[in-house]
Amino acid sequence: MFLFSAGKILFIAWGYHQASRLYSEAEEAYVAPEQDDTGFSVDFPALKAVNPEVIGWLVIDDTAISYPIVRGTDNDKYLKTAYDGSPSRNGSIFMNCYNAADFSDQNTLIYGHHMRDGSMFGKLPDFKDPAFLQSHRTFSIYVEGGELRYEIFAAYETYSASFVYTDHFNYSWDFYEFAQKCRNASIIDLGVELTENDRIVTLSTCNSRNNRASRFVVQGKRITE
Repeated sequence: MFLFSAGKILFIAWGYHQASRLYSEAEEAYVAPEQDDTGFSVDFPALKAVNPEVIGWLVIDDTAISYPIVRGTDNDKYLKTAYDGSPSRNGSIFMNCYNAADFSDQNTLIYGHHMRDGSMFGKLPDFKDPAFLQSHRTFSIYVEGGELRYEIFAAYETYSASFVYTDHFNYSWDFYEFAQKCRNASIIDLGVELTENDRIVTLSTCNSRNNRASRFVVQGKRITE
């Protein structure tokens, strides 16, 4: 029993190590700082040569979260598949397959595992701390042709069947009511105004290993085109 448990721990640790190395190598190979140090430059042609389902690169300012974003034909593939198509228990940071790949939908959903070593979206629940949330207010998604900048307006615990996972709206006022509901759910009011014309991104991860339906989300409103 001891040998089995020790072997399982080593297997998990090796998986973490492999995934960490894979994504570190990806960042070294495909991401470079701009000359004025105001942002990144991502080599999307090279990334898409590895996997054409790569659609962006997510960076949450002043955190360890910096990963390629993929979008598959379903929402299962990248739960256990790395950005390059190789098997991985860490999976990928991936877009909801029902969202438009160009981030044009009013609520674009991005998923990632809550890994125990803090990788992927393992650090997303740090935003539960109001002080951390107040001091980390922006994130960027790099796409071919530029950077989409987002201002965080809400962070809160929710559940897998929550209203927050609505990805399309029939009318502008439906989205406006949705956005206000998200803002009101936040652990603190961040004072960000929302309109019926906004585009938001919802970052989502598992919240509790004891409750499979529990989720934690961080939401940002696009502030640049």
